[in-house]
Amino acid sequence: MWLQQLLSELGTDGRPTTLHCDSQSAIALVNNPTFHQRTKHIDVRLFYIRELQDNNTVNITYINTEEQVADILTKPLAVPRFEKLRGALGIVQIKI
Repeated sequence: MWLQQLLSELGTDGRPTTLHCDSQSAIALVNNPTFHQRTKHIDVRLFYIRELQDNNTVNITYINTEEQVADILTKPLAVPRFEKLRGALGIVQIKI
């Protein structure tokens, strides 16, 4: 949200930020306003994301787990997957 505010002050067009999520259940929770007892511990964050989506500030879309580039920043990966995601970030390995 901070980065989006900064870009807004710099005069960008103000389009919603796309959040790619590989959890279909998380997307369903955001899109379904029904309260579930099992989700009580995430209410504050859930309502915040719902509000952002309702205000057209963010757009949450599904992305296949194999294409989730953020995995390189959040979990240990096998070498082939690491190299694929590193390339997706635009980082090339320099051979010395």
